[in-house]
Amino acid sequence: MYLDISLIVFLGYFIGKVFEYIKLPKIIGMIIGGMIIGSFGLDLLTDEIITLSPYIRKTALIIILIRAGLALKVGDLKEIGTSAIMLSFLPALFEIGIITLVAPMIFEISYLESGILGAVIAGVSPAIIVPRMLKILKEKYGMNKKIPQLILAGSSVDDIFVLLIFYGLVTVYEKGALSSPSVIIISIVGSIIIGVVIGVVVGVVLVKYFKKYKITSTYKVLIIFTTAVFVTGIYELIEQYVLISDLVTIMVLSITILNYDKKTAKEMSSSFLQLWIVAEIFLFVLVGVTVNVKYIFTAGVGTLLLIVISLSFRSIGTYLSVSGRGSNLNRNEKIMCIISYIPKATVQAGIGGIPLTLGMPSGELILVISVIYIIVTAPVGAFLIDNNYKKLLIKEKDF
Repeated sequence: MYLDISLIVFLGYFIGKVFEYIKLPKIIGMIIGGMIIGSFGLDLLTDEIITLSPYIRKTALIIILIRAGLALKVGDLKEIGTSAIMLSFLPALFEIGIITLVAPMIFEISYLESGILGAVIAGVSPAIIVPRMLKILKEKYGMNKKIPQLILAGSSVDDIFVLLIFYGLVTVYEKGALSSPSVIIISIVGSIIIGVVIGVVVGVVLVKYFKKYKITSTYKVLIIFTTAVFVTGIYELIEQYVLISDLVTIMVLSITILNYDKKTAKEMSSSFLQLWIVAEIFLFVLVGVTVNVKYIFTAGVGTLLLIVISLSFRSIGTYLSVSGRGSNLNRNEKIMCIISYIPKATVQAGIGGIPLTLGMPSGELILVISVIYIIVTAPVGAFLIDNNYKKLLIKEKDF
């Protein structure tokens, strides 16, 4: 086990640096490194680490959501409310819908399985988007219309929305019965509302505790992280009785801490960045470990066609989200939102292997398609964001 951990960390770090040096996202290198040492490559890891990988992926998702929440001010969210709400579900719905319709024609899978595939694919990547939006915030680009905050808020809730749909469809698959659309919608909305309420309450309690007992920064990080993990564990215990989004709770908890205690939020943000550096390596290397390399060549051509179609529909959904009544975004700012909604990585890495673990006939196919989406969209999206935000957004001193 310890040799596995050291191999994953060393390999992930160094191959990530190599990919950064050649101007490609390091997560691509980490995935390729995982494919090399995985059971379909050199088979250098034990079964123990593979068994733990789903928990590690979920932990990484928790860390990046905490970090994103610590950067979102309620005041900013009020200013961008309508567009952020639309961005949180409309692009994902467009993409899930078209994948559900088109995937059975390309891969000969059922519509339910293609819906699950769509839910896996539709989530945008916090691993790509969050660090870049935080950088743009720091450099004060797009601040006149809160573009970085808009993208941070919309993309974060987009992931939550997609995950709820995914777990809902997986439940339908396991039970073998299709719930009515109204039941699914009510479940999703109810899950979000309950998650928000609990997140606010827990966040306020933590802030008061920190202020009363003068907790040090290190213990604040430990308490926030442990609380988030505890919430996830409790929700897993009660999920058969009531559906609550742990990801919503974690995100809102972090936002609440920022808006009630900015000093703590600032301290925590840098600490969770350090945690993410380690979690990111485990997340993407372990995704690569589970990929059957031979299957990539089988699914490759069809997946590339699916990528073009699904991203086209996602872009339409994104454009409509930032073009509605009340939106004051210009053409360049809308383009910035569209390209920021391209990269996929974290969600696909977190849930792409679940259908395979459930024994779904298309499980291996869904995992491989997820990896191909990461390999294609992560570098393209990262490149477009990095090379265009200064051209598309206005810097604070210019307005």
